[in-house]
Amino acid sequence: MTESPESPRLQYVQPLDLAYAPPSYPQPELDASCTAARAYLPADVEVGWIVRQGDTAFAWCPTATPAEPVALELGRYITEVVRDIALDGAPVPVAWNVVSERLLTEPAREMTYAEVLALAYPDSRE
Repeated sequence: MTESPESPRLQYVQPLDLAYAPPSYPQPELDASCTAARAYLPADVEVGWIVRQGDTAFAWCPTATPAEPVALELGRYITEVVRDIALDGAPVPVAWNVVSERLLTEPAREMTYAEVLALAYPDSRE
């Protein structure tokens, strides 16, 4: 017995549909110029990088490891702050200002997002 294409048996349903994704900002383009600042704790313990590409894209790149529990916890806190700001619908400049106010940062500098990722995650392989 052959089943027709309209048969319910042949209409597959995805096993898992995306039910929820945390609010976020668009990611910066890899090769485009962006403004980035390294965030750290006193004693030069790196927490992560904040990245802004104009008024359209924003990224928080946490870099702390379990070996630095205070930095790791601060990185998690900033991740939640960014989600809350995105949920409120705040524009990218507001996100940059709010996160910058909560962290010690080096002066912001212009670089590509790919350069930021290479500095933030030097051991990662493509």
